[in-house]
Amino acid sequence: MNPAESESPRPALQQPSASPRLVDGRGRPVVILSGPPSGRARTVLHGFGALLLLTGLIQLVPGVWDLAAMLRVETGGLRTSGQVVALQGLKDVKGFTSLYPVVRFTTATGASVQFRDRLTGSFPIGTRVPVMYRAEAPADTATIRRPVMNWVHGAAFGTVGLLLAALGIRLLFV
Repeated sequence: MNPAESESPRPALQQPSASPRLVDGRGRPVVILSGPPSGRARTVLHGFGALLLLTGLIQLVPGVWDLAAMLRVETGGLRTSGQVVALQGLKDVKGFTSLYPVVRFTTATGASVQFRDRLTGSFPIGTRVPVMYRAEAPADTATIRRPVMNWVHGAAFGTVGLLLAALGIRLLFV
């Protein structure tokens, strides 16, 4: 027997098809787009990116401003205690009423100051609350000292603004 005859025949190599064909559940071909968008799609993405960037910056600025103001009061402010003297109800655009505590306290110089806190709260009238304020403008900077909640508003606005601005920048450079 010839050694060439004892070997089993090799299977023929299959040639790959020109391109694999993807189909959806109904058997229709699926088109896969590759590469960056061009033409009208690119213009739409750039416009949307500019809108997101602008919206993000509009939201980022007050967030950073709020955080900076809170940092100034926390680090360079004075602390005392005050008393809730009233609850002021304010309606929003949807008609819901939120109650804001009105607090009276005495500054280090002996002046009596009353302010409406910037955050809502369920403090019964007569409750003693910790207050912090800047000596040069106690009525404008006074706030009830809440170690976490005082930072949430600025941090939330700043974070959402930063994410929107980053997404907008990403879309501008597609």
